Amino acid sequence: MNHLDAGMLRAARPTTRLVVAAHAGDEALGCGGMLAKHCDDSALVILADLDEERTARFRTAQHMLGEPMRMLLDLPRLRVGDDTDRLVGKLSELLARLRPSELYLPFPSQQQDRLVAYEAGLRAICVPAAREALPSLSVLLYDVGASDVGDYPADVHWNVCEPLREEDLARKIAAAIAYRSPLARNVRTSAQTIGAARGVRWAEQFAMVRAAGRTGGRHAAPLERGAVLVGGQR
Repeated sequence: MNHLDAGMLRAARPTTRLVVAAHAGDEALGCGGMLAKHCDDSALVILADLDEERTARFRTAQHMLGEPMRMLLDLPRLRVGDDTDRLVGKLSELLARLRPSELYLPFPSQQQDRLVAYEAGLRAICVPAAREALPSLSVLLYDVGASDVGDYPADVHWNVCEPLREEDLARKIAAAIAYRSPLARNVRTSAQTIGAARGVRWAEQFAMVRAAGRTGGRHAAPLERGAVLVGGQR
């Protein structure tokens, strides 16, 4: 496992996409298709610690997603916000090292750890070292799928679409199953619904909350933009 210490931070390589997840499993449900599609140019950081069983599931899920670069912060589960200043510092160091063009954060739902991850991510990009290293950064929110439609404010626009191939969707489903998520059975239907709204077979949706004018990454196609779903409507 790649626990985020000084040595791991030095070894981290620049990447186009960085996904921050409060808990292992959030990344599979929220942006597993994107991670599978761009596994060679994406990185993942998990905030909460993993017990032995969760570690085994995590390893299997990451294999299904194509082995994207990943790091663990090992913060106490359900208490990841106990030291937010330290968390923000760790994330800002990681951002400065990886220099991503896209930062993916969980939608700030009523689940406290996801709210902490969202707020810490936004604070981290304002730390001087990270800000100087990231002249062009887009921030996108992903939907874990565990929230009710009513949890989303009316002004939330799911305005970025990531089209998925059959193999990307299959890997996402396999990762969700590896985590034994009860939401795994809904992944294909959700991807089909989102894709149909944009004229593609399958897709994931994201809400862009900060745009930096980026149109492509080192290995990325341009982002498809436009109102996919508005106000959390599915």
